[in-house]
Amino acid sequence: MKMTMIIKNLSIYLVLIISIFFNINQNVYAVDLDSLKSKQNNLEFLKNEDLANLVFFSEYDLGYDNKLYFNPAARDIVQKFSAAETHYAQSNVSVAFYEYRNLIKNMPKNDFYYMLIAYKLAENGFFTLAHNAMMKVEDKEIWEQHINFIRTFCFPKYTLKVTEEVFLASLLSDIVYNNMTDESLIKLEKDGKLFAEYDYAKYIRAKAYFIEKKYKEALIQINKAISENSNNIFYKKLKADILNASNKEKEALNIIKQIENNNYIFVDIQRDLDKIKYHALSKIEKNENKQKYYLAYYFYLNKDYQRAINELKMLMIKGDNYEAPKLLGKIFEITDQPENAKKIYNKQIAKNNKNAYAHKGLGNIYLSAKDYQNAFIEYNEANKYCSNDIDTLIALSVISYKLNKNDMTQKYLKKLNSHDPNNYKVLYLNSKIKTDKGILYLKSSIKQNPLFAGGWLDLAEQALILKDITSAEENINAAAFITKKCARYFYFKSILNTNKQDYDTAQKDINRAEEILKERKQDKYEQI
Repeated sequence: MKMTMIIKNLSIYLVLIISIFFNINQNVYAVDLDSLKSKQNNLEFLKNEDLANLVFFSEYDLGYDNKLYFNPAARDIVQKFSAAETHYAQSNVSVAFYEYRNLIKNMPKNDFYYMLIAYKLAENGFFTLAHNAMMKVEDKEIWEQHINFIRTFCFPKYTLKVTEEVFLASLLSDIVYNNMTDESLIKLEKDGKLFAEYDYAKYIRAKAYFIEKKYKEALIQINKAISENSNNIFYKKLKADILNASNKEKEALNIIKQIENNNYIFVDIQRDLDKIKYHALSKIEKNENKQKYYLAYYFYLNKDYQRAINELKMLMIKGDNYEAPKLLGKIFEITDQPENAKKIYNKQIAKNNKNAYAHKGLGNIYLSAKDYQNAFIEYNEANKYCSNDIDTLIALSVISYKLNKNDMTQKYLKKLNSHDPNNYKVLYLNSKIKTDKGILYLKSSIKQNPLFAGGWLDLAEQALILKDITSAEENINAAAFITKKCARYFYFKSILNTNKQDYDTAQKDINRAEEILKERKQDKYEQI
């Protein structure tokens, strides 16, 4: 009886202890959730993209975030792709092929990553896998023109079997990364006889001869490849490289001009072409000052900013009052040195008050400091002397919108729609101002330039409103790769993880958003 009573009392105490413990945890949990919601509410202004970011954003100067410390899902994809890239560079091409294939097959759906992977695989010679990645893309409204671009301008004329692709890709790897040009050429003639006359095989030969500095033989092979497939941009780019290296710079520049006339849409291609162009110009220019400017621009394109700055400063000492200070001011802006940029621009305006780029540069500096009145004055001055500059008109439209000058906003937007209606920044502005058709303009903007993170975060917001967590996560993961220190990205990631009931990660995300706002104050340099 006594033992029964003891057991009964113990049971009561145990239930009481569990109940107290559970309630304590519930209270702590509720406090954490309240804190999380409070922080999210305080940062609710981040729902809307700061349109100043649109003014400053340049995909040309964009740096990708390959580490992605704060996004495990996106980081996992990047790490697996990087591991396959490493195997490819080490001539473990068969291993790389299967790693790429498994990544495409098993990764969480993300059209943005499929397309980045497809472009890189086409460049490395894995055309079947590039095709597989593009076949998984669901949103054809955004991506169809990019898919057509890769198929038309990046694929060989003759379709290769998988075994042929792997064989040729292994040769390309040995040629580019492993200094095995002779061995690769012998293998091609011995083991690849059945497809040695394909246009892509001729490209491989040209690449080998180019690296061996046998430019005459390289030119013969690449001309044969281009005669069979005149669309392929990699063939034409290699020809420009060969001509440039063999002191035929003018011919190289003609090739680049032909390529640019086709209006290719991948910014990485444009940047690579510009590197060839400015290197060629620096070699053939007879005027010493112009030669040094082209060399400085080449350094800028390679993000070798200090060498570019040194060259430009020397040019300014010699009296270059236009090209050198214009580029130097830009470099100071994108490397977070606004005071140095301001000195450059003020000095140029003192010499010539009608200097449009200097007024525009000052406008950039004032806008980044949220001094909208002075920014408007400077952009307006720039517009007087260069009335059709799209970037200046975008800035004027943005500032008018921020200052609630609706008539002026509409005036500039109308002019933008007349001058450059397909410009992704113009389309994005329309999505913000013409809200009745906002989503249509937004998707059109992303279609024209999928590297603007603000557009993906806007799409994520739309998906979160509709409780479409899968689409929201896909869009946020797309933005992850093209943002650095972006408070708005972490805000939406926190909202997403709250919806997924991953409160611990959501708390870390919103804390990170707060930290960035303190560190960077949402300034224009977040994408550098």
